[in-house]
Amino acid sequence: QTIPPAGYEVGQAIFAFQIAQGQDLPLVGNDAYAGPFFFYLLAGLFRMGLTDPLAGRAVILIAGTLTAPLTYAWVRQLGGNRAAGLIAASLVATNPHLILLNSHVGGTTFLLPFLTSLFLWLLSCALAIDHPGWWMASAVVAGLATQSNPVGGLPVASGWLWATYRMRSSPRLGRGW
Repeated sequence: QTIPPAGYEVGQAIFAFQIAQGQDLPLVGNDAYAGPFFFYLLAGLFRMGLTDPLAGRAVILIAGTLTAPLTYAWVRQLGGNRAAGLIAASLVATNPHLILLNSHVGGTTFLLPFLTSLFLWLLSCALAIDHPGWWMASAVVAGLATQSNPVGGLPVASGWLWATYRMRSSPRLGRGW
């Protein structure tokens, strides 16, 4: 009863299929809280010839799998050694929520762990490198995380507060561009 049955997310796939055929070009998802990014991603896969309505599961499985290496990269970027990065990535990789849900359900909300991890890594890289491309990438991913599910606004806001705190003692940030 914990894992939704096959076909649980077919409604989202049908919504994405309508986008792929040009019948609908929504600014929101099929739920009141979901943004359209996941649906347009699925629609792009449908347009490329992938016709399986459960393709969303593969997208979420790949995103869930990439969350562990992203966590490793983020810890390393923050100044952690290899052991700290491996411990953090191991904790993410053995998280029951990611194992059970991110490999069995293809819904828009399940992109959230990947998008927030990517945002935090990009933000820490932006602070270290101070290049407008890194800042822009982190802002775009922050927007995708927030529109994936409004709960994504919590780590995004926390990340921006952390970055603001870190920038207060670094007068060089932003001067090069």
